[in-house]
Amino acid sequence: MKKRIIITISVILIVGVSIYFLVSFLEHKNKQQQPVQKETKEIDYEHMIKNPKNYVGHSIEAEGLVDDSKYINGKGVYSVILLKKGEYTTSVVIVETDKKEALAQQSYIRFEGEITGIYKGNLDLGVQGDLVEIRTKEVIIEESEKSPNMVNVEINEQGNFGNVHVEVDKVRMYPKSTRIYLFLYNKNNTRIYLNDSSIKLYADGKEIPSKYEVLDQSIRLARSLEPNKGTRGVMSFEAAPKDTKKLDLTFEMTMVNQKKPIQFSHEMNMEVIKK
Repeated sequence: MKKRIIITISVILIVGVSIYFLVSFLEHKNKQQQPVQKETKEIDYEHMIKNPKNYVGHSIEAEGLVDDSKYINGKGVYSVILLKKGEYTTSVVIVETDKKEALAQQSYIRFEGEITGIYKGNLDLGVQGDLVEIRTKEVIIEESEKSPNMVNVEINEQGNFGNVHVEVDKVRMYPKSTRIYLFLYNKNNTRIYLNDSSIKLYADGKEIPSKYEVLDQSIRLARSLEPNKGTRGVMSFEAAPKDTKKLDLTFEMTMVNQKKPIQFSHEMNMEVIKK
């Protein structure tokens, strides 16, 4: 009887140990078969730029400004994006393999994709050095000159303020920004400076903060003007409400060796014909 009990306990132990090792083996095999989950945690852009190889295979969601974009035959659309999170100083290259139409320059986009390697700078995009390359899964155009949700108001008004000729051409209102297109001409016999801190925009009496944007050279408004020189460009602000009825723009310009600034103030009726 005692011998039978010992045999029974031995069998139970052997079966238990066997089941334990079998379960452990199956769990280990199952883990090996499962695909490796790619990291989606927030990425340190500065570290990514300096150590791009460490981030290959990582998923990324970001937003930024299109600096340049071209279709490269047989490969897709390659675009240089200035990332917003890096205050528009960090550049990456996104690749849309299923597209043929380049993104519009100065468009503001959101995208999702996977970091696949390093883009070697060349003449195709006019960039130098190595940039992080991202294969996109989705690209959403938030703001663009071709965007259907952009409101364009032609102003075409002008005036003279202390020997400075000012023309307000148009206002473009996007979901995330408002851009005012201007022309300034210095008719004084000395240089003038635009005081950035004085630039104010009011929408129906409520101040709209200025917005830092990286703009194409062709629409950058010069901050100083020599005598008999002009500049045409953009002043950028945060988004104004689409139902705004009136915009008021004010700013100051200062002449060399003059303390009293030239003050500009202009009211724009937003209920004119919109295009």
